Parts: sequence; structure tokens; C-alpha cells
Amino acid sequence: MATPRIGSGLKALAVCLLIPVLAAMSLGLAGIWQLAIRYGAVTGAEYTYTAAASNQMYLDSTDIREYYHYWQAQQDGETLNYGALEAMNSAPGFCHSAEKTNLLWAIVDAGGNVLLTNLAEDNPLAAIETLTGGNVSMQTFRYRWKESSYDAYTDYLDDTEDTKSLRYLRMGLREGLPVYDSYAADRQQFEERKGYLWPIINATAIVAGVALLLFIFLVVVAGKKKGQEKIQLNFFDHVWIELVLGGWILLLCLAVEGLSYDWSAVGVLPLYLLLFLSGTVITILTLVRRVRARKLYRTSLLRQLLRPFLALGRLLRGAASHTRMMTRLLIVILGVSLFEVFCYGMRYQTFFVLVWSVGNIALVLLAIWVAIQYDTLRKATDRMAAGQLGEVVREKDTPFFKEMARNLNSAGQALTTAVEDATRSERMKTELITNVSHDIKTPLTSIINYVDLLRTTDITDEKALEYIDVLERKSRRLAQLMADLVEASKVTSGNITVELETLNLSELTKQAAGEFEARLESKNIALVIGLPEQPVYVTADGRHMWRVLDNLFGNAVKYALDGTRVYVDLIDDGPRAILMVKNVSRDPLNIRPQELMERFVRGDQARNTEGSGLGLSIARSLMELQQGGMDIAIDGDLFKVTLVLRTMPPPAPVPLEPITAEEPEPVGSDNT
Repeated sequence: MATPRIGSGLKALAVCLLIPVLAAMSLGLAGIWQLAIRYGAVTGAEYTYTAAASNQMYLDSTDIREYYHYWQAQQDGETLNYGALEAMNSAPGFCHSAEKTNLLWAIVDAGGNVLLTNLAEDNPLAAIETLTGGNVSMQTFRYRWKESSYDAYTDYLDDTEDTKSLRYLRMGLREGLPVYDSYAADRQQFEERKGYLWPIINATAIVAGVALLLFIFLVVVAGKKKGQEKIQLNFFDHVWIELVLGGWILLLCLAVEGLSYDWSAVGVLPLYLLLFLSGTVITILTLVRRVRARKLYRTSLLRQLLRPFLALGRLLRGAASHTRMMTRLLIVILGVSLFEVFCYGMRYQTFFVLVWSVGNIALVLLAIWVAIQYDTLRKATDRMAAGQLGEVVREKDTPFFKEMARNLNSAGQALTTAVEDATRSERMKTELITNVSHDIKTPLTSIINYVDLLRTTDITDEKALEYIDVLERKSRRLAQLMADLVEASKVTSGNITVELETLNLSELTKQAAGEFEARLESKNIALVIGLPEQPVYVTADGRHMWRVLDNLFGNAVKYALDGTRVYVDLIDDGPRAILMVKNVSRDPLNIRPQELMERFVRGDQARNTEGSGLGLSIARSLMELQQGGMDIAIDGDLFKVTLVLRTMPPPAPVPLEPITAEEPEPVGSDNT
């Protein structure tokens, strides 16, 4: 079943719609990831238990440890430079006091002693547990005074050191965030974003549905083009499929990398997701086109890598079928190898270089000599394929392939003899048909004339009149057969004049239909004609084209089933015009279509109807002489003839010269 072909405009529209849809889908997926997955903005979630709060606390812990680093150095009597003092004094407010912040913290040593805290309570650890509702986190680090090094407040732990330098940072957020600080502001934004989650999910689902429909449409029409059955591939479809899949994997890695960015870099994730989704669509569509065109393997790098091994396999299989040639070649190679081994034993002698050089030069010359002979044979086969037969190659020019050259010449001579015999036989048949037709024409004309004379006599016997009718009918049929034979002979031999001109095929078809319409109606056969609105002009010979149409409509009268329809359709197919004639046969068509176009072959094998069996053969030859074609198709009892001709533009209208009336001479004028 033929698949529907979609116009390129509709596919371009689907692609143009899919691009913004994928962009909107990427934004929606990025928002869902940031809100629901990364920051935990789901229904019922508390801000203090989300990843957003944890990330901010981790960033603030860096400032706390840096502040402790400089504070402890002062306690130990170290002298701080101006930069260190400035960094200590400019530390965030939560490093100094907990009055205006929700962040509570305390640093203790390995013995559990509180070294530094932003709380004023006597027991800061218990206060942190109480005020945070038990939601306390802890970080472990080492204190080492290196003013120029950041190792003093790093998280890196060295197991070889003692526990005296270990420090533990315990921190948490006030329960309910009663103080308005950066955490309270973030919670307010978090609550607002949490309300956006389900609307974004719903909108993204709708956009994803639209994207899926557009994608399915593009998959269905991938590679299909209106007016063409063959799957069409573009430039991208010829890129190695491994490179395409590698690019898709790279886009997948970029999308995964984009998932690690926080909300401040939210623009990166939608871009990576858009690239990934677009790459996925492009990759699937190119896979679909390649699979439909059966070129997935042919456009792969694997095929290119395996090609040398496949060629080697074919070479070995070919060598197995050319035993004599391979034996000669192996002998030459073996001789050269033994010669090389002999020369290798003389490698310390100066003579070795000379002998080795001469041997290799001789081997190269031998290879060139063989290659020239092979190329001579190749050109000879090209000449044979072009029709230049006879002696196609001289045997002395190819001594290495002498037997092959002899076989080629024998084949050429045999083909030449066969062509000459066929031409002579065709010419003899043509001459025989012409001579026999002329010899029969004279007595046949006399018979027809005498039958006409008999009709002028006063014969009243009904039997005699019946015999005269039979004589007239059979003699005229025989005359028509002779005329068909002569015409078939001329058409086949090309001994006929063809005058090609621009012809209105629509008008000629209507005229032929009008000629046979009454005869068809007498057999209760309806004639249905389908012509295009605009006239169809073709290159044809009007006389020969009429002969072809006369034969086709005549066959419909003779062989169509009574009470059916004959369909005549003319189609303007751009550079060619197609004329189809279809009818239902009265008799079973137990014959191949090609046999019907041979001479003396009739669809009525019982030969109960009129006809010589030459009409379709003549019609096909006439169509070929007019640079057209004719084809016959049989489907059960449905008989279909298709004529094809080259179309031509309509002829330019001939301008009419204006007619001017002569001025009458004045009355009474005298020219004498």
C-alpha cells in the first residue's frame, strides 16, 4: 500500500513549532528540577530542612571558620597583618553575635570545650539544641596557624596528626526563623517558589504533550517527499552514525552537568536541556530515515572499518576461481622472495645493493606491463558493451592474457554473426511480406470488384445473396489483413515517414472518442472520458497518433464486455503526458501482457472475432517512432493500455493582419 507523501511546507511548519515548544519544555523541566529536586520545594516541606538552607549554611560556615582562624591566632599571641585584621573585622554579623541572625553556631575542641560561639548563654551547645529544635549539623576541621595558607580552615583532615588540632563546628537555624535575616528572606522566596511548582508541572506537561505530537508527526513523515516513493536523505543523514550518537552522548553529559548548577545559574540548565532535547529529536529522526532507506549500516563508521577486511575476503574468493592466474602470480612472488633472501645473505657486499635495485626495478616494470595488458582488456570489453564487435583486441598486445583475449574475440565474432543473421532474417521476412501482399492484392482486388458487380445483377435467390455477403465480408477482411501486414512491415523496418509536430492530444482524444461513441453505445458500453481542464500538447505525428487511437478504441468495441464502461483518462504529468484506456474484457485474458504486443497474437484465442493480431504491435512501434512508449497491464479481466508522450508548450497564437477597406474612387473620375 502506498504511503501518503507530505509536503515540505507542512514539515517545515512542524519543525518551526517544535523549536519554541522544546524551549518552553526545557524551561519547565529546569524549574521543576530546581524547585522540587534540588531545593525540595514540595508541598509540606519546611525551608530549614531543604537543600537551599543547607547550601547557604555551608557557605556561611566558611566565613565562620575563617573568623575563628584569625581569632584563635590572636588568642595564641600571633601578630596579624593588616589584611588579616581587616578580614576579621569585616566578617559577617552572625560571626560576632546571634542577636540579629537566625544562624547559631559554636566551635568546640576534641575535649568538648566551647572555644568560640555567637551565643551569650552559659551553655551554648544546649541553647543551640533548644533553639533549633534539634536540627543541628556538625563539621570537622583542623586548626593550623599558617597566615599565608588556607589550610588553617580547610575541611581536609590528616589522619597522621593528633586530635589536639581537631575542631568541631556545630550550627543550626532558629526554629521558625523569628529574626529577619538572609535566611528569613530566603524562606519567603522559598514559600513563593513552592507555590509555582504545580502550575509549572501542569504547564510543562501540556507543552510536553504538544512536543510529543509534533515529534510523532515528524517521525511518521521522516524521509518522505510528495511525489516520490523513495526515502529522501539529507546531508546530515550521510554523517557517520557513530559521530551522531557521540554528539548526542556529549549533549546528555552537558544536561547532567547542568543539573549541578544552583538557582543563581538557572539559565545554564534550560540551555543544556534544550540542546539535549533538540539533539535527541535530530538523532531519532536521522535514525528513522536511515532505517527506512536501509542505509543505517552503509552510513556507519563500522562499515568503513570493515570494508578492507570484506574486500580481502572477496579477493580471496575471487582468487579461488582463477587457479591458473593465481598459480602464475604465486610463482613470480615466490621467485622474487627467494631472490630477496639470496641477496639478503650478501648484504655485506657492495654487489648486493646493485642486484637488489635491479631486481626491484624489474619487478615494478613487470607489474606495469601486466597492468597495461589488463587495461587493454578492460577497454576491449567497454567497446563490446558499446556494440563494437568483431576483433576487439589483438592477441599479441596481451601475451599475459592471451587466452582471455582469444575468448573475447571469439565472442565478438559470434555476436557479429548473430546480429547479421538476425538482420538478414528480418529483411527477408519484410521482403516476403511485401511481395506476398502485392501478389495477393491484384486477385483480391478483382474478387472485390466482381462481388460489387454481382450486387448490380438481378439475383433474387436468398442463398446466392447470402453467399455474396460472405464473399464481400471475407474479401474485405483479407484486404485489411494485407494492409496491416504491409504497415507492420514498414513500421518495424523503420521505412515510414514520421513528421513530429506540436499536437493537441486532448482534442485528438475527443475526436477519436466521438468516432467510436455510437459503436460502443450499440453494445451498451458507456464511454467515460477524463480530460484536464487545460489542453495537453505533445510531440507526435497526427496521422500515426490517430492510427494508434483508432486501434485502441477499435479493440474496445471488439473485445469489451457488453454493459460495462470504457475509461479514457489523460494526465498532464509535467514533462510527459499519460493517456490510459481501460475496459473489462469479454473473454478471459489468459495471456501475458508482453505477448499481446507480439505479431498475430490476439486476446480472443478462439479467434471468433475480427482482427489480425497486428494492431497492438503496430501501435507500439508507432509510439516508439514518435519518441513515446506504450505499456499493457492485465489484472484479471481488466485490460489497461498506457501511452506516454513528451509534452510541449502550447503554440503561440498567430497574429491576424488587420484588413483595411479600399477607398472607393470618386464618382466621375476618369483615368484615361
